[in-house]
Amino acid sequence: MYRSLIIAPTSLREAVMSQPLMAALARRGEVLTVAATPTVAPVYRAMGRTIAQVYELPFGPGRLDWGLRSVIGRNWRRRYDVAYVLAERWFDALLPWFAGVPRRVGWAGGPLRRRLLNEGLTESAEAPTSCVARFLALAGDESALPQPPVLALQPERVMAACQAQGLQPGGYWAIAPGADEAPARCWPPSRYADLIRQLHERSGLPSVLIGGGKDVALAQHIVAHAAPAPSRSLAGLLTTDAAAALIGGSAGLIGNDNGWMQLGAALGVPQVAVFGPTATDEVQPFAAHVRTLRLAPSAELHCAPCAERACREGHQRCLADLGALQVIDALQSAYPQGGTPSAVAAA
Repeated sequence: MYRSLIIAPTSLREAVMSQPLMAALARRGEVLTVAATPTVAPVYRAMGRTIAQVYELPFGPGRLDWGLRSVIGRNWRRRYDVAYVLAERWFDALLPWFAGVPRRVGWAGGPLRRRLLNEGLTESAEAPTSCVARFLALAGDESALPQPPVLALQPERVMAACQAQGLQPGGYWAIAPGADEAPARCWPPSRYADLIRQLHERSGLPSVLIGGGKDVALAQHIVAHAAPAPSRSLAGLLTTDAAAALIGGSAGLIGNDNGWMQLGAALGVPQVAVFGPTATDEVQPFAAHVRTLRLAPSAELHCAPCAERACREGHQRCLADLGALQVIDALQSAYPQGGTPSAVAAA
């Protein structure tokens, strides 16, 4: 029986996409302890019995914290047989190095990281490009095929989160308009406001906007311009636990290329993910209840996908040219046949 330490990625998106790796390791008998930041720790708790223990790391965001890492790592000596370093910074590999874990596995990266990992995978033309496949490669099992990430929430958690906000499960739309500090990935606020109005006109359901602290101004702007349709911004006000529960309790999720999109897909929520500059084969959810929407390839728009965080052309047409009705049509097709809610049926 292998005792395995997982150094979790720090982004919500990547934490969700690591679930197939966790499942693969657990299936072959490894007992998994995950060391994660408080932001992504709830993702690993939602993996159920796959994870034996989740340890919340006390490090500041992006901080080296050498002394603290040294203390924690030395306290973990002789506790683990193998460590999988999913986080990408060089100092994310310090904990298992301080702990003296015999096998330290991860993508090699720069020279400092290569010195800390003794089983570093190196980039090559044959290296997988999708995030799910890159994580699975760390298991060293070439027969393991990428599967859609799957998470589960207790129904009582969903009910409690809804009650705390005065909502009914299935009685609202979840909107995630942020894009992890990449403005080029954001569907324009005016489009979101139009979508909220049209969804309300068709269904009578309100919308709830979800995001982190850096999405507060964007979410408030959308709410102001969506009037008179009822909508509310909870951006920056929720823990990851509470946000996940509200997404899980929604009638459906609409968002950009962001971590909330991945979280909703793994929770089984019908959704539309609006893509612009990102190559979808790297990060798009590939579950049956998810629709990824992007502008059809066109000779008039030669720049997409560009993978840039800001639009170098200044027009952001790859997203601006997508309308609310296209999103609603895509959302309607995300529901099982016969299960389409009245919220997306024609008015």
